[in-house]
Amino acid sequence: MTVNEYNKKLEEFYFDYFKSNEIIDSSNLNKLSVPMLLKVNENYFDPNKPTIFIFGQETNIWGEENHNTYFHLRDNTDSTIKSVMGHYEWQLNRSKSKSTLITLNIDLKEKLSAKYNVLWSNLYKYSYEGKRITKNVSKEHFKNIMKHQKEFMKFELELFQPEGMIFLTGKNLDTEIEHNLNAKVERINNYGEFCSQLKITSDFDIKQDMKVFRTPHPDRYRWEKINKNDVIECIADNFN
Repeated sequence: MTVNEYNKKLEEFYFDYFKSNEIIDSSNLNKLSVPMLLKVNENYFDPNKPTIFIFGQETNIWGEENHNTYFHLRDNTDSTIKSVMGHYEWQLNRSKSKSTLITLNIDLKEKLSAKYNVLWSNLYKYSYEGKRITKNVSKEHFKNIMKHQKEFMKFELELFQPEGMIFLTGKNLDTEIEHNLNAKVERINNYGEFCSQLKITSDFDIKQDMKVFRTPHPDRYRWEKINKNDVIECIADNFN
């Protein structure tokens, strides 16, 4: 497929999905962010290369003003989806950031991009008041959001068929990995305290023997005395 064909499949899925899976409970939807939606372009995606996904923890407020809450998504579905996909494209084209997570994404992409496409996603694609979706939302919202996240993940991973995944999430979110990928997670190797290799057995139609690595979130590196360069080199050496 071409870059445009990938984007067409993403757009069609997102448009159809949100129009048929609307969150009915309107309470506090202005506090619920839009989700992270993917888009590719030629600057960071070559259809002839294999793809690696990097997963962060949660989306901490997302999108541009007037297109950054679920209210916008519900009431102006088409324009909001296009805006959110464009925001993702802008993020993937960045070369620097004050965010430790985005900076690590950029550094990993520089190490891996000669051989791989590197795409970014999050285990929690939504945020609520800028925080992770947990018990701070209604039961109806939580049920729908968790359903959305799993179905987004299924479509995106099956579309791009990654050769590898990197989770910048720490071990405390393994349950969320299992939920969102409909999978069993098993640790099979350790590289010191800063990196683990995982085996993920998923019900999704994706490669089951891909390379998977997990490291703490980069905000933890300072407190856990982890050298970021050690993490980058460990992951790059295992993929290259």
